[in-house]
Amino acid sequence: MHQLKTYHSPLYRDFKAIARPDYKSIVHFFEKHETEIFNLEFSEYFEMLCGYAKALFEMGSYTQHIMIADVVIESSIENNIHIFQGEDIFKKTLFRKAASHYQLMEYKKSQHILKEIIKMNPGDSESISFLKKVVRSQKSNLQKNTRATAMLCFLITPILICIDILILDSFYGHLSPMAERIWKGIFLLGWVILLSGDLWHRIMSHRRVALFLHKVS
Repeated sequence: MHQLKTYHSPLYRDFKAIARPDYKSIVHFFEKHETEIFNLEFSEYFEMLCGYAKALFEMGSYTQHIMIADVVIESSIENNIHIFQGEDIFKKTLFRKAASHYQLMEYKKSQHILKEIIKMNPGDSESISFLKKVVRSQKSNLQKNTRATAMLCFLITPILICIDILILDSFYGHLSPMAERIWKGIFLLGWVILLSGDLWHRIMSHRRVALFLHKVS
């Protein structure tokens, strides 16, 4: 463990003086003084590095955050830092890295990280909940096909309505009631297909996560 000290460098004090949560200023300060920060005593460097990583994440700079998160993780392992400022820095950084991948729609990478976190702590409800969300976000072929079919039904419906109103209703009135039943049926079928596909995808996503949790528990 790295001991707290009473004296801090001017650079560290300037960093701490930045009003929270002014993430833009934190990022600007760190990137402006990056070389000097890397040469600081480790405890100061690590705290500023963690603050920089958090600021990148909060600002939505997810690609850059992923790279810095790896540096935080590597530094915490090399220096045997498990708890930092009252939190599990390793888990927290991994979780945010997974969230960054999720925001970039890199669902497979996010899923892999979350599974590794859960393997270390099978009772981590936050990571389990997020894993379910990530798995649901990965559209299955069935869901893609049912959505495409539903959209086709929704596109056909207004065409049939126009035919009904402009042609059948005006010239073939006796066919209009049947045409109305047809386009209403197609529209309803579209909703049934759409909701059924989404429901099945949700069920299968939940099942995949449940099987994984059973395996690691």
